Amino acid sequence: MRLLDTESLETAIVHSGISLNLDVHDFYREVWQLIKAAEAVVDDADMAVLERRLRRTLKAYFAHTAEWADDQDLDPDAPLALPEWHHQVMAARDYVPRYERQLLRYTLCYMHLGRALAQSRAQLQKVARDYPHDPHPVKIKITEMTGLLVSRAFKQKDEMMQKRTRLMLLRSVLEELQERFALLREDLYGVLPGVDVERAFVNFRVCLRQGHFGSARAMIDEWTTPAAFTTNAHKKIVRQNALIITGLVEDNQAGLRVQDGFMLEQSDINLLFSFLDGDEGRVDTFLRKYMLRFMAFKLRHLLNMAHRLGRIGSLEGLLVLHARLVGGMNRPMTDMAPIKHYEQDVVGRVQFLLRNGFPDLGHIFNESEVVFGALRQLVTKAHHIGPAIRPAPSEE
Repeated sequence: MRLLDTESLETAIVHSGISLNLDVHDFYREVWQLIKAAEAVVDDADMAVLERRLRRTLKAYFAHTAEWADDQDLDPDAPLALPEWHHQVMAARDYVPRYERQLLRYTLCYMHLGRALAQSRAQLQKVARDYPHDPHPVKIKITEMTGLLVSRAFKQKDEMMQKRTRLMLLRSVLEELQERFALLREDLYGVLPGVDVERAFVNFRVCLRQGHFGSARAMIDEWTTPAAFTTNAHKKIVRQNALIITGLVEDNQAGLRVQDGFMLEQSDINLLFSFLDGDEGRVDTFLRKYMLRFMAFKLRHLLNMAHRLGRIGSLEGLLVLHARLVGGMNRPMTDMAPIKHYEQDVVGRVQFLLRNGFPDLGHIFNESEVVFGALRQLVTKAHHIGPAIRPAPSEE
């Protein structure tokens, strides 16, 4: 999708017979600047502002051409135009407003598609640069079904990231529990002479592991009766530490719960981390292989839409065709050769576009917006998930 320079466009329009009281350079520069500005717009509300400006610019241009046509006076001394020319003028007069509406739709579609392509290319380059992916040119068939699998992998990876965060927090809880258990065991040996401390300590841990918090507190009360201690200081230390341990387990029941009770050792959570590492490794391998490839697949879909838009015509070509349509209506023709040329190359071309070209604009626009929206969601997820995707072992 390229644009002519404004001088080429102005020459083509003037050659069509239109002499506007309008600087074509300014008009076309305004259209081009709006199209280019849209490429950097992220907010849809800002995009709507650009749309309105583009509509106003094109409608003002169409109004100028209509004013020019109204101001044309036929030379009374000029030879009479052939009836065939009048027939073409009647057809052209009917086509002009319809063609202008479609040209406006085309230009808006051009602007949206240009934005989608520019932003999608930039985002995919960033994803490819910032996050691990399989660089090897392995031939892999990518379909829309791949997108469902990638989305599911994103969801799984997000859940695993959340689980890893929870496990990291629980690991800190278990580290504190391990330290406090060691202190409690040591203190019990010092203040319960003649008592099987090991048995008491194990029973306390069993109560906590099975979630019998009332029994655990009863044991604490039994240990901390005044007669069992040489000083109240010993009583206070053991009681305080044992109650903190009980509270830590009770407050973190949801995270510490496993099939046979509650985790109390770091070795328990290390096993969960090893399982999680294995699951994440499989998901990471899939995302490295398919994430960027599927995004490129969607980008190619956008490029296909651009090619379909290009088959309708170029923006400058359609503007020139509009000028030739309006200009030919106001230049009486006395020879069949220019009339045939006007009929086939101008009126006939407009008729073909109205019937076979412009009707495709709705599909191109809607499909492009859907694909662009899907790509934006994929890129957003990639920025969220990408930093957690581990590189393949050979890339480390």
